[in-house]
Amino acid sequence: MMEAGWSARRVARQLSHSDCVVRRFWDQYIREMSFTRRPGSGRPRQTSRREDHHIVRNARVQPTASSAVIQAQNKTMLCLTRQGCHKTVSALLLPFLGLPDPQICF
Repeated sequence: MMEAGWSARRVARQLSHSDCVVRRFWDQYIREMSFTRRPGSGRPRQTSRREDHHIVRNARVQPTASSAVIQAQNKTMLCLTRQGCHKTVSALLLPFLGLPDPQICF
């Protein structure tokens, strides 16, 4: 859209995002010719991919169990005693609930 001559404000309105986000992504695209995330960007992982796999497997075996129950079952095997582990388990189980992903914008 920007390549077609649209302003950042117009693109932002069309995509329902802020002007700042559109400009930041456009600047990154001009600089790197890519929209991919940089390695190491974002919050550090709370669980490993193996732990994530174990949580999801338990959720599939017990589809009616809450995230708190799954967390309690996995506490002995996994390192889920860290802050925010309930959110980690909930985020991993979100795709299995059939709900749309929440739109988080900072």
